[in-house]
Amino acid sequence: MKVLTFVLAFVLTASNPFVTQDETVVGTYLGFENDMYVFVDNEENYYEFSSALPAVTDKMDLMAEEAKGKLYQVTYKVETDIDELDEEFDVYIITSLKLLQ
Repeated sequence: MKVLTFVLAFVLTASNPFVTQDETVVGTYLGFENDMYVFVDNEENYYEFSSALPAVTDKMDLMAEEAKGKLYQVTYKVETDIDELDEEFDVYIITSLKLLQ
């Protein structure tokens, strides 16, 4: 019975496009620009996040000048939202932030 429950849970999770897995990137924080938290990695890929969970913003003040230019490990999730024209778009949300340098 345990195996059946595990297999069923795996199949339902794997087949559900709305279940997302957190991703992680290491990047330098550039600041809060155009209502986005902006990071750049060592390969010059830019990452823009529209929001951060309260657990993140309660621990670190990303609006402070002191936060800019520092290296962070950013864990994030991507959710799908619908705009006023009923079109889907991705929303990038910081779920965890660790200062590395």
